Amino acid sequence: MVRKYIILLVLIVMISTASGLPEIMNGFNLKYSKSKTKLNSCELCHISFTDASNAKPCGYCHTIQTLQKARYLNEFGKDIKNNLKLDRDNSLKKIERLDSDGDGIPNIDEIRGNSYPGDRLDNKTNITK
Repeated sequence: MVRKYIILLVLIVMISTASGLPEIMNGFNLKYSKSKTKLNSCELCHISFTDASNAKPCGYCHTIQTLQKARYLNEFGKDIKNNLKLDRDNSLKKIERLDSDGDGIPNIDEIRGNSYPGDRLDNKTNITK
């Protein structure tokens, strides 16, 4: 009987952890109209698995390592996570002026230019410093 409750608890934790991404991604896309750009992807907030673990796909993180997902956040993802005590729109607004990846370009300018604000090596051809 106790085993059933433990399994149920683990499932609830996994579902609540996994459901955070769609809510944040949907809110980001609604606020910035980026659903048809490369920014509508895991790499917006997470380290690319090409960099993190030698080309493991996004599904790797969301299935095998769901409970360790936060470990793979890029700097933009960490800034979002650190501001989630605010409502979603206010947390996004608050980090617009930050330069999460430290490349000298504010997050909002990178978002407008379809560049990942958490990846300092992303091609920023549409953005000027």
